[in-house]
Amino acid sequence: MVMVADCIPVLLYDESNKVIAVAHAGRNGTFLNITQRTVQKMITEFSCKEENIHIVLGPSIQKCCYEVSLEMENTVINKFGLEFTHNRYIDLQEINKKQLTDTGIRASNIVVSKICTKCSGENYYSYRLDNKCGRFAGVISLS
Repeated sequence: MVMVADCIPVLLYDESNKVIAVAHAGRNGTFLNITQRTVQKMITEFSCKEENIHIVLGPSIQKCCYEVSLEMENTVINKFGLEFTHNRYIDLQEINKKQLTDTGIRASNIVVSKICTKCSGENYYSYRLDNKCGRFAGVISLS
């Protein structure tokens, strides 16, 4: 389980090896390549293969609402590329998806939620909407 409010709850599983993992991919986690590091742990510690790993990037703040400072936008451009930002709005989901595909995960094995925790009107907590909010959980289990 991972608790978030705007950050991306990342759920990873390898059905072949019966391995699951979670990650908390907010801006800091994304900048520190948390999804890539988690995949690498699955490979090195549990003998998972990239082609067997499936990933869900759950509901989170989307590029429509994730406005950052000009300095942060420049950091994103320099670290990840111009395609992940537009008018100071950044796209953490696509950055994480690219990091995963760069690690060898098939794009078809990655599901990206389109639910924005800030503006969707869905029942998710958003720190940007209310910094005194609670958290919601991304949960995965083996059966």
